[in-house]
Amino acid sequence: MLYIAFSRSRKQRKAYDKSKTEYKKTVKQHEHLKRRLDHEQEAALRHIELRNKTLEMYEQVRQQSKDDD
Repeated sequence: MLYIAFSRSRKQRKAYDKSKTEYKKTVKQHEHLKRRLDHEQEAALRHIELRNKTLEMYEQVRQQSKDDD
């Protein structure tokens, strides 16, 4: 009887330890995903800002060439 109780508790501990490590792994993956998404959003924002500046400069050049004519 004592062996059965010990065996069950050992199995439960293994299952608990396994779920604990999977939880930690999931949290780590979630944090990594959040950092990656934040980085991608910042990069996209930077790309849009640079594109808008470039288009603005093109427009200035067009206006200058138009004024020179």
